[in-house]
Amino acid sequence: MKTLKIALVGSGSTMTEHIKALKDIKEYKTKLVGVYSRNYINALKFKKKFKIEKCFRSIEEMYKETKADVVIVVISAENLKKEIIKIAKFNWRIFTEKPVGINYAETSSIKKKLKSKLNHIFVALNRLHYQSTIETLKIINKDKSKRIINIFDQEKFYQNKILSKNLMYTNSVHLFCYCRILARGNLYKIKTIKKNKNYILKELNFSSGDTIFFHSVWNRPAPWKIEISLKDIYLILSPLEKLFLRNSNSNKLTEIKNNFKNKKLKPGFKNQLKFFLHKTLMKSKKYNFDYYLDTVKIIKSYYR
Repeated sequence: MKTLKIALVGSGSTMTEHIKALKDIKEYKTKLVGVYSRNYINALKFKKKFKIEKCFRSIEEMYKETKADVVIVVISAENLKKEIIKIAKFNWRIFTEKPVGINYAETSSIKKKLKSKLNHIFVALNRLHYQSTIETLKIINKDKSKRIINIFDQEKFYQNKILSKNLMYTNSVHLFCYCRILARGNLYKIKTIKKNKNYILKELNFSSGDTIFFHSVWNRPAPWKIEISLKDIYLILSPLEKLFLRNSNSNKLTEIKNNFKNKKLKPGFKNQLKFFLHKTLMKSKKYNFDYYLDTVKIIKSYYR
């Protein structure tokens, strides 16, 4: 099996979590060949800590010297647009943390600039790779009844005003992704039920007959939570990494255990990296950028 050469852009805490997940993967052979960060001192510390072959002062230098197969990108949301355009010039596959653009306009701008290179980009959306999510899909895909789904989102403004205004794109995108995988068919209508400065409730109707009630709570406490009602089964993800089930014959919620074994890893990180590495080794012609962009479009429509 080919050993994939992996380069890194970024040297923060989230990159650390990705490397921990990468090192826990036994099915594929990988080698960390380079790291670049705007803070060179941090990059040097990172190189030593994770036994990376070399530290670089530019992305171009790193690609030309290592000819890496893959680059993992974890940098601040406000800097990603500029850097992803540089990174996509080279012939490696890109695994990047979201958001790819802090809002719909910026994501669309990136799409126009990168064109065919978009097929080389995988956007990390780890909630979709939770074991709880995988188990949920196994259960609901066996049931043909109409789905009534409640999704609860919560966001809170903080000091960075630009990012705070775009949290629906930079953070809530995870919950909007669940709209795409839990409801069947095409989204054809979004109806506002209630809207004020702290709370938005909208009804999303799908061509399959499935319905999502999307609750957005701003600047007050609330959980991220998902409820799914089928004809004879009720499921709840709260927190999202845990799945509970109740059937029509019982009033008791039962936790559905999953096989997520290494509790030291962030949920979903290992699964999504395995998925990405497999597609890379299979020389996939496309990753998930179109899916990501379509999700961003739903967010734009929801907040219109």
